[in-house]
Amino acid sequence: MVNQQLLDYIKQQTQQGIPKETISSILLSQGWQPQDVEEGFNVIGSSVSAGQNPVGLVKPVKTMWKIIAISLVGVVIVGGGIYFATQNFLNLM
Repeated sequence: MVNQQLLDYIKQQTQQGIPKETISSILLSQGWQPQDVEEGFNVIGSSVSAGQNPVGLVKPVKTMWKIIAISLVGVVIVGGGIYFATQNFLNLM
């Protein structure tokens, strides 16, 4: 069983975007055993592949909906502007 402190550290560093190699180097320099470090990454990786997302690698659904909503508002504004411009142009003729 992997040490929970090790798992927490790997999760935290991964969430901050630190590369695996850098995390491994730091842990090895602090006295962790290579097999423990590798097992820690395997546990984190297997929980990600199982859909648990423990390290925040997938954007939350809420963020996706914000992007969609902002995009739709932009399309409506641009479309309305084009419609308004063409109606005024046609009325001038």
